[in-house]
Amino acid sequence: MEFAERMLRKYGWDADKGLGKDNQGMKTALKPVLKFDTRGVGCNQKDEYSSEFKWWEYSYNRAAKKVSQSLEQSEGEEKKEKKRKHKEDNEEEKESSKKSIYSRFEKSSVLMGNKEESLRVEKETDVTEINTCSIPTDNELLRICGGRTAHKGARHGINMNGKLQRLQEQEERIFSSSCENLVEQIIEKKKKKKRKTIETDE
Repeated sequence: MEFAERMLRKYGWDADKGLGKDNQGMKTALKPVLKFDTRGVGCNQKDEYSSEFKWWEYSYNRAAKKVSQSLEQSEGEEKKEKKRKHKEDNEEEKESSKKSIYSRFEKSSVLMGNKEESLRVEKETDVTEINTCSIPTDNELLRICGGRTAHKGARHGINMNGKLQRLQEQEERIFSSSCENLVEQIIEKKKKKKRKTIETDE
């Protein structure tokens, strides 16, 4: 701090002047202060989300006021409508209650003498054959889709020919190397047999 102060005084700064071109800046240096409270760094006590301001209470009270205001305004209108609806509902309820007393029971059979005869007409259930469609092969699917694939670049004419060519070359190399190995193994077996036959003859 002393070094910085010496440098500033060298260029014309005094303790009562602020920093900056027109001396409009701070006049005192920043001093670190130990923080012992549990609020976060830079937290303002008057901030709406601080522990002093309980935002949930505020939002609840505000919502409750809105509900009570809307109820007071619409109460007069609702009373008239409720009376009309109530009369209509009572008439409908009386009619429907008579019908609903026996609506839960279903008359399925009648007792005739000692036998119970069924009144229920049983519906015939037709067993329909489930069409088992065959799963198309890749070539058929490509033909059906008109040559389009799920590859996004194919929409713009980009084909994945490079990858297919590399795979084909790789398969050819593997096949040719395996063929060469087989030929070499067969030749070695024949040589071993000849050696064995020569050794046994001698």
